[in-house]
Amino acid sequence: MSLPGSTSDELETLIRELSAHCGADEIIMSGQAYDLLVSRLAVIRKLAVNDERELGARRLADAARSGRTVVDQLATDQFNGLARDADDKIVRPEFGRKS
Repeated sequence: MSLPGSTSDELETLIRELSAHCGADEIIMSGQAYDLLVSRLAVIRKLAVNDERELGARRLADAARSGRTVVDQLATDQFNGLARDADDKIVRPEFGRKS
């Protein structure tokens, strides 16, 4: 079997092949044809799982990017409030150092 295409392409090909049997009371296929059908469905399932994982990863990355912007802004606002006194002068803490 050749390399799989997109999930929708694989499904479209499979549907086209199976639609020839639509309306039949009974479908007879060899064991080999049945095994091939199951194998192709397994490949399509793997493609779908990979697509879902990729989409989930992209959504998490987008959420992280948005969250980082919010956290950076909140940290900047908090720092600006701590680092300036009432006269808008920058306060430089000594952190235990002596001049």
